[in-house]
Amino acid sequence: MYLKQSIKPVLVFSALNFLYHSIFCCFLCSIRYSFVNDNTGDKLSKINTANRITCFRISTLPTVIYFMLTENDNFYGILILFLYFIFLTDFLDGFIARKFNQRTKAGRILDSCSDYLVLFSIAVVFCIKGLIEWWLLMLLVIRILVQGSGMLYFIIKKTPMEPRSTPGGKVAIAGTMIYLVISLASFTWFRLPVTLKLSLEILLGAILFFSNFEKIFLFLEHGKKTGVNNMEPAP
Repeated sequence: MYLKQSIKPVLVFSALNFLYHSIFCCFLCSIRYSFVNDNTGDKLSKINTANRITCFRISTLPTVIYFMLTENDNFYGILILFLYFIFLTDFLDGFIARKFNQRTKAGRILDSCSDYLVLFSIAVVFCIKGLIEWWLLMLLVIRILVQGSGMLYFIIKKTPMEPRSTPGGKVAIAGTMIYLVISLASFTWFRLPVTLKLSLEILLGAILFFSNFEKIFLFLEHGKKTGVNNMEPAP
């Protein structure tokens, strides 16, 4: 009986993991024509190192969530180091892409998707575990909705906006990553003073909130450049 109960979660995880990676493979196929070097214009014969690191970050998400949901305190120490490593790859892939001339449109799409997918998924689990406040999760959701709805709007208008990093976006993503690692570490290794924890939450919340205005401004600028925001005269 115990063996059956222990195997069942593993089977469910394996099935969901297979489904997740199947969807991810379909997504990669849908952007296959975007694997073109920005500087040379050459189509890549294979995924470069920077893109592989980004794909690795996306691929590990189900495993991270599985261990976070597992009621075993022995996993938390390893999980903190693993989360730190995953978040570190977010800076590593960009550095390699710039340093070794591996920048591609597909890489920017993957990097943008991975940032919000990883942060949102982990933040939801953390909220369920009581590691972060629900209002902080809501601010992150709003940030993702602003980003996603704006990009989708221009795709529908057939004037897609090129995904690119912004100072506000970088600070918001980096701040969220750092806070999530600190939250898990404080749950496992040490206890943050309540005042300090609240201060960090308010600071991160403010960063997430105000970063929306930067993104909205960029959407408005893109709309002006492409003429999407201009009203067409009635016939």
